[in-house]
Formats: sequence, structure tokens, C-alpha cells
Amino acid sequence: MDYYLLHTTYLILFLSVFARQLCFPVPAILFLLSGEALVGTGRLSFTGILPVVILGCLLGDLVWFVAGCLRDKRILGLLCALRPI
Repeated sequence: MDYYLLHTTYLILFLSVFARQLCFPVPAILFLLSGEALVGTGRLSFTGILPVVILGCLLGDLVWFVAGCLRDKRILGLLCALRPI
């Protein structure tokens, strides 16, 4: 079980941050905290987690950017309605 958890943590972190950037109600902060706890215990590397999280964030923003370029005002209205205050 421990082996499986450690090898899927990178994918879980990527998907949670990506889904959060797409405005899905995913608690990405909790996944990030648990990933950093695994870094603190020495089971994962920080240099492995950081690029995965940044890539998930950038790809999520890229989806919104491309959608905004294609459908200007409708996507902006949707984005403003989805973002939390």
C-alpha cells in the first residue's frame, strides 16, 4: 500500500491542482499539505513535487486562456461566476 501511495502522489497532486485551476471544488491545499508532509519525512523529493504542481497550475490557466481567446465575453462571464470571492 505504501509503495502504491508514494508512486501515485505526483499524479494526485497534478490532478488536484489542475482541477482547482479549472474551478472544480477540489481541496488542492489538503493534497499539497500531505505531499509536503511526505517531503518532510523524506519519502518524496521537493524537486519532484514542485514542477508537477507548477505544470498543473500552468495547464489549468492555459485552458482558461485559450477558451477566453476563442469565446471572449461568454468565458469571462463564466469565469467570474465560478471564481470564489
